[in-house]
Amino acid sequence: MTALVARRQKNLRTAGAIGAVSALLMVLSIVVGVSSLANSDAGRDVTGGASPDRYRLPPTPTAAIGLVDDEGALVSVAVLVLRPEGVGGNAVVIPAAADVTPGLSAEVTPESLAMQLASGGRERFELYLEALSAVSLDHIAVIPSSEVTALLGVTTPLRWSLPEGLDTETLVALVESEVLGRSVLPGVERELTGAELGAAMDWSGSPQLSDAPLLERDVNLIRVSLWASLLSGLEVRSEEIPLDEEDRPIVPVDLNEFLLRLGSAEVGVRGLAIQPTRVPAVVALDRAEVLLVFGQIAPARVAAPNESSRFRVVAAFHGEQQAQMGGSNADLARELIAQLLFLDANVVSVQANDPAPSGVKAPTVTVVEVADAALGAVLAEQWARVFGEFEIKVVEVAIEGVDATIIIGMNYVPMRAITGGERQQGGVVDTTSPGED
Repeated sequence: MTALVARRQKNLRTAGAIGAVSALLMVLSIVVGVSSLANSDAGRDVTGGASPDRYRLPPTPTAAIGLVDDEGALVSVAVLVLRPEGVGGNAVVIPAAADVTPGLSAEVTPESLAMQLASGGRERFELYLEALSAVSLDHIAVIPSSEVTALLGVTTPLRWSLPEGLDTETLVALVESEVLGRSVLPGVERELTGAELGAAMDWSGSPQLSDAPLLERDVNLIRVSLWASLLSGLEVRSEEIPLDEEDRPIVPVDLNEFLLRLGSAEVGVRGLAIQPTRVPAVVALDRAEVLLVFGQIAPARVAAPNESSRFRVVAAFHGEQQAQMGGSNADLARELIAQLLFLDANVVSVQANDPAPSGVKAPTVTVVEVADAALGAVLAEQWARVFGEFEIKVVEVAIEGVDATIIIGMNYVPMRAITGGERQQGGVVDTTSPGED
């Protein structure tokens, strides 16, 4: 094992410790009761009986572009994922201010992704970016914001509008900065040159603003909208995609080829919810949401840092079912992911389309599909106290890299129904929903 690979694995294990705080409300006796699940190797080593056939998750090549300002400080990152068919894809915008520390102890001071680039250079930045996004990345570039239109080969000017819902103080500060002139109105479309887009991406607000968390949210919203405008300008090209021996698109050999394929079909762009930390310039991501997003668009690339079983989560509720459950498929899947993270399980694949695919319907009782009967026995013994009634089903065809698939049933009681809590949203722009894996 090379030193770089060892550092990557260590970093991914660190990322696995970033759990959902709401799950801490679970009763201690429940945690003790299910601790054997987190340490179980039942899903890792299939023994006894015939192994089931394996279905490989579709390949989804990945890349990332980090943008820095004139002083070399990181301002924004877009993680890019190609669709399984090899063209088009999704972009997930990660704030430069995102916390890379576990954040589970008062002794740990939150540190941002930008701080890693500043203190440790490219190698440290890349390692923490992979840990933060939970996916392995094929290609990574770090360039000045002013050069991103040239890298992507987009034609300017680009069409862009300031997102709605920004705080008045943010709007005033943006106008007074004259980064985009003095006539900037939310929802009003305008044209941006490459230089203007770069300047807007670099704008980080005014230190005089009274509400730092609100400023971080607004700056994040603006940058996500800029990425959406930028990626909408990718040139569409029809080129033959090279295939492997299984007729699947091969990984692009370099970033240029990756970007050519990305622009050959629709690109969805979204941000992530952020929350303030005790360090004003650092924000926290919701680990469950990160896995919800990347588990849908890049399941074959999601890391499994914990020494425990690997899960796929499926939420497939329709109309009246969703009304009864009191949330969207994405909401319900995220809450179950948070519970699994609290138990130190790995979540590597998610299906939570809204609406659910036609012909797919949520069961009355939660179903857990396993490839290994031994793992099914462990789950049957331990999980009822956490997730209520569920049915274990041993499948003949398993998904490679997935030990168990949880299909959420109508009897599932999410943690918010127990605690009465709600998850606060912040800094999210979603131009298209993540596609089904």
